[in-house]
Amino acid sequence: MTGDMKKAHFVSLGCAKNLVDSESAAGLLGSEGWAVSAFPEDANAVIINTCAFTRAAREESNNEIKILSKKISPSAKLIVCGCLGQRDKKKLFDRFPRIDAVAGSSDYRHISGILRKLFSSGAKESKRLLCVGKADFIADFSIPRLISTPTSYAYVKIAEGCSNHCSYCAIPALRGEFRSRSEKDILREAAALAEMGIKELVLIANDSAFYGKDPTGRALGRLLEKLHRIQKVRRIRILYMHPAHIREDLIKKIASLPKVARYFDIPVQHTDDHILTGMRRPPFGGTEALINIIRRHIPGAALRTTFITGFPGESEKRFNKLTQDVKRLRFSWAGVFAYSPEKGTPAEKMSGRPSGAEALGRAKKLMKIQQKISFEFSRGFVGKRLDVIADGPFRGRTEFQSSGVDGEVIFMKKQRPGGMKKMLIRASKGYDLIA
Repeated sequence: MTGDMKKAHFVSLGCAKNLVDSESAAGLLGSEGWAVSAFPEDANAVIINTCAFTRAAREESNNEIKILSKKISPSAKLIVCGCLGQRDKKKLFDRFPRIDAVAGSSDYRHISGILRKLFSSGAKESKRLLCVGKADFIADFSIPRLISTPTSYAYVKIAEGCSNHCSYCAIPALRGEFRSRSEKDILREAAALAEMGIKELVLIANDSAFYGKDPTGRALGRLLEKLHRIQKVRRIRILYMHPAHIREDLIKKIASLPKVARYFDIPVQHTDDHILTGMRRPPFGGTEALINIIRRHIPGAALRTTFITGFPGESEKRFNKLTQDVKRLRFSWAGVFAYSPEKGTPAEKMSGRPSGAEALGRAKKLMKIQQKISFEFSRGFVGKRLDVIADGPFRGRTEFQSSGVDGEVIFMKKQRPGGMKKMLIRASKGYDLIA
């Protein structure tokens, strides 16, 4: 490394889709001679890829900006990009005078140009850049990418944006309307990742089942079939599938492909139809029928979901229905979030919203119920031999566990990171398995 080589430090907040964007930005800078620094204090530029999906996410993003504003070198450039940049734009300059540039959720592709402009202004001149365009971009394989996940898995973004327009969600405003990558481009990236030694491909989008804008799921099924043929790929996982776009044919296709994880990530959000109508989500009867179809074709499949408590109109009776349905349906894993109104969404103006404290209390109660179910799900694997991919020397995952959100497998003996082998599950500890 030369002494004058510039270094960039990346902070990626929020979802895996944001992480892929950060990896692409790092790859673009790397192609122009930048190095990635593990420490913000040593960096010439600090790039914070923010999340603004919920109030809690915005608070985390704002706190990170505040912390890094004080931590970095006086000569370093601070760039805020991602969903908070798309949402708040130049307001961020007023809130944080230390920021040098603000970019939107599609503007990470301009990171090299942004930094060239910032560093060309000279040491004495202060220049602030606003680079927030329309959220309409999706990266293809021509954009270099610096993979930051363990050697065992990598995310593959198959689509970007969302056109479902749920009443509580700002994603269409923050990340644009739904758009898919071409099948050919995804396959090129997948093959390259496999050659790098990546064993698990994690397909991500805001609605993966709608890939190719095909509500029947056939486009996703064809993609899975072709990914399955890549010899060095050992596992394929699909995240984020809207229940309205999952058909029985897709479930059968997944059942027929051994490399595709028996794992369904389907956000249900609620089980009361009055609440679901207000959310602009499909009626629960269809979703429950879908769950039964999955369990019929793929016995033992892991089902992950999310729930929102405290949405406008959620009475105690409607919340109780949700808790009873969760106990009855026994999802393997779930995340529970207290509703917070998002600026510009239809739900923001709805009446009958429980207090924030009540919504949070309900979220905690529901999570306690779900935790017990998840612990029992994990205990069910004790005594079985499962295929485990090692994310590190002492930790890994089965097909029933997605990285960062579910439990993991803890190894009693050191394993080779990136390797995959059958392991006897000797015990469970909460969400985790011991092998």
